[in-house]
Amino acid sequence: MGRAEAEKSYRLLTSDYQRLWKESAEFYRQYLQRTTGVELPDAELQRAYDWSRVSLIQGLVSNPTMGDGLIAGYRASGESYRPGFAWFFGRDSLWSGLALNSEGDFATTKTAL
Repeated sequence: MGRAEAEKSYRLLTSDYQRLWKESAEFYRQYLQRTTGVELPDAELQRAYDWSRVSLIQGLVSNPTMGDGLIAGYRASGESYRPGFAWFFGRDSLWSGLALNSEGDFATTKTAL
């Protein structure tokens, strides 16, 4: 990403934050509605289950040179700024695919494969 593109993204994120936040909230609300949910008696456990579904779908990323896929996670690599696991791993995608399938999100699993 060049400097001009980065500045454009920055301006969009800082100037239109409220609209983007609402769109994001609506996307995740709809995602939780269309995937398999459970009703748990413990509110904290319920939040953890729902956040786990959100976290799974947040692992789906678009790479301009490799296409769409599931990443292994977000974290820095040691002392560098290079993402430690923010790229595609087959085994991790397959494990995540099992979880996505169990919640009925077969399309994301298909995309990852």
